[in-house]
Amino acid sequence: MAIQYNQQFYRPKTNKKGIYTALWILVILGCMYVGVYHSHRYLGFQSNAGLGVISLIALVGIHTVLFDDKPANKYKFAFFILTVGVPLMVFVILMHNAYRKQQLEGGKVNVSGVVTELFTRRVKNSHTDYAVFIYEVDNKALRQIVKNEDNELNIGDTIRISCATADPEIFELISD
Repeated sequence: MAIQYNQQFYRPKTNKKGIYTALWILVILGCMYVGVYHSHRYLGFQSNAGLGVISLIALVGIHTVLFDDKPANKYKFAFFILTVGVPLMVFVILMHNAYRKQQLEGGKVNVSGVVTELFTRRVKNSHTDYAVFIYEVDNKALRQIVKNEDNELNIGDTIRISCATADPEIFELISD
């Protein structure tokens, strides 16, 4: 008696849940890396808000994959965001501040910049004034934003800053 074999291609089982979870975790790790080491480069609030939104979407993805999210699990989702998302956000902020401090302690150079633009960011009933300025370090022009407290700065004003020699985009204002 001859045995017949079904001639189908062998397909190994993949763990889609694990793959999707790993991809979402990679997205979060990427956002954390940019948040710690590069968020000072991208001119402020909007880029950091974008990182936050991408990270929140990744957390939603992880929660959906791991817990098969259903509308009845909204409290579980809120608990997940509070216990995972908020500590990650605090960690990134603390690490970014430590990185900036380390870079400034590693060596500084004092330079002057010129205010080129003024703008106001409005949110509901409040507003914040900002000034954009350009400065040069090692023959490279850099552009940064600072808060314009009490509208003290005008276009064409000179700002004195102290910037890190290793990463000149990290700076602190020098008060006169």
